[in-house]
Amino acid sequence: MLAQALPRDGDVRVQLLVMAPEGSPLGPQRYLRAACLPMIPDFSRQGNSRVRAMLTARRLASTLIDKARRRGERVVLFVRNHPALLLVAASLRGRADGLVFQSSFPLERQGNRARRGLHQAALRLGGRRVDGVLAVSPLGLERARSLCSDYAPGLVVPLLSDLPRASAAEDAIWGGDKGSVRFIYVGTHGAQRRLDVVLAGAVGALNAGANAAFVFVGGKPEEIAALRTSSGVQRWEGESRIRFIEALPRPTLPGLLGGADVGLSLVPATRINREMSPTKLAEYMGAGLAVVASRGVDLQETFMRDSAAGLLVPFDAQSIADGIGQMCADQSFLNDCKSYAENFAETRLIYSRYVSEFTAIIFGSEVSSFDGHSSTIDSDPER
Repeated sequence: MLAQALPRDGDVRVQLLVMAPEGSPLGPQRYLRAACLPMIPDFSRQGNSRVRAMLTARRLASTLIDKARRRGERVVLFVRNHPALLLVAASLRGRADGLVFQSSFPLERQGNRARRGLHQAALRLGGRRVDGVLAVSPLGLERARSLCSDYAPGLVVPLLSDLPRASAAEDAIWGGDKGSVRFIYVGTHGAQRRLDVVLAGAVGALNAGANAAFVFVGGKPEEIAALRTSSGVQRWEGESRIRFIEALPRPTLPGLLGGADVGLSLVPATRINREMSPTKLAEYMGAGLAVVASRGVDLQETFMRDSAAGLLVPFDAQSIADGIGQMCADQSFLNDCKSYAENFAETRLIYSRYVSEFTAIIFGSEVSSFDGHSSTIDSDPER
């Protein structure tokens, strides 16, 4: 949204100050309509300290603010998700026209007690200087606002897909016969996602006679090896009905999605997952796929009910198997779900529909009279 939808009309200049890939700072690069500056040391890597990264981020952000002021521009700082970088931006709030904090994951609830305490303290201290709060779901916004100024307005902007539609579908990866319904899962294969349960559902559906083929994309070799030990997986993998593909460059995903019929957006209903906004759900719908999705994620349930793009099922193997079987048994229903998904994505799952509300958050009460340029600094440790 920052790089594509927000600067579309030319009134906003977006500069993304992000962590350097592989730990080596790079020069400015163009990313869509934004300038990307991968120059903050990656403090998740050995040898790079958090303090060094914070000091570097502050120096670079300060330089960007000075340049914007010389151009006669207003400046809004935007921080995505990280407590340390929120502190950096808060220390510069007096030199900027606004500070917006976006929380997409409850970092303050993760890790050991000491880590949680440090994150909570940093968020509360930095949150005092925040002028606007963004989150990816209503529950996430409620949590994030509790850490920030009571007077800061809030806005929910779900995580949506920035993938284009594929010009050609990737068919070579699929097994099964010509009439098989193709199911795809794209995302992390970490133990917390319980893909063993999803695979048990796929195996159960295949054992029951469903004419289906499955591709799971995004696993690490050791994760895939562990999942292969699940009952029945090796049998159906041998018959090309189940296939695993390791993580791929993001530009290759449209072709993979373009060859599928149904996306699997299935996650366990944990407290953290309940407030998530599953990016894969938007990616599936944007590619025109029907969806089998799990209950227990509030925003996912809302999107599925509003779109009629597929089935909502409990997160257990039998319910997943039943949902897969239903998709395979009724071609008319499957086609309707695909059509509904595409229509919903084109009207609801686009960042441009959130820009006016986001602009109001950025510029506050002055939005109606704003006619200059602004610089948005996005300190995002995950890009």
